[in-house]
Formats: sequence, structure tokens, C-alpha cells
Amino acid sequence: MQLLTFTLCGGDFGIPLKDIELVEKRSNEIVKMPATSAYIKGIATIREHIVPIYSLASRFGYNAEESGYFVIIDVEGVKLGIEVDRVNAVIDAEEAKVLSVPSLLSGGDNYLNNIVVARQKELIILIDVNSLITHDEKMEINRLIAEKR
Repeated sequence: MQLLTFTLCGGDFGIPLKDIELVEKRSNEIVKMPATSAYIKGIATIREHIVPIYSLASRFGYNAEESGYFVIIDVEGVKLGIEVDRVNAVIDAEEAKVLSVPSLLSGGDNYLNNIVVARQKELIILIDVNSLITHDEKMEINRLIAEKR
């Protein structure tokens, strides 16, 4: 499995390459939308498409700062831009060692997959994008996109 790896608030994360549409250096303004969840920062125009922007930092309980990149993912047919600080590399997870997180540390969040990839001296937390957003958030994102069309 190939992973796009990135840094967010000092931590290293990975998403399977098959779930990624594109990576865009942040140059677009995020337009805040009323009545959205705390994790949805708003919308941005990326390559002439309206894309909801999702704050992984907020979702993970980090202090959110201005990010450097948008990673556009496909979550069950819904395009979503996630903010990341830095995009690192595409790695082959078969070359790395895939490990389960001890249950004491897993916290029960399905989107983190409770799996890390050990590669050289780093640990990369694997994110399951299909479990990242809740059903209610998915409905909210669809509403945002429909309103802006």
C-alpha cells in the first residue's frame, strides 16, 4: 500500500494514495460558512471547484494554525480538503513495518485505524478517510456544496 505522508502539528500521518485526489499548496482563502461543525472551516475554490475544508488539527484536539497545504480526499464520493502543515513523501507501506497501536492508546477513534507504520526512525499514524467524517458531517458537507452551486 502506498501512503501520502504529511506533518500536522508536529506529528506524522499517512493516507492511502488511492484516497487522494490531489495536493494543492495553500494559496486560496477559506470562506467561512455559518452553522457548520467545529471541524469544517469553510469552503475554498480549488482548481475551479468548490471544496469544503476540514480541520484535522481541530478534529485531533491540536491548536490549529495556518496550514501550508490542502490534501483533497474522496470520502465515499464526497470531495473534502484537509489542511496539513507539510506534505512529506509517498512511501510504500509494504517496505515499512505496520504495527497495531496498544489498546490503552487507541482512544476508540475509528478514523485513526489504530495502526502506525514504522519507517526508519519515524512512526506514521495511518488515517482511514472513510471513517474520518461522521454521517452528520457528510450531510452538512453535501449541503454546503449544494448551496454554492
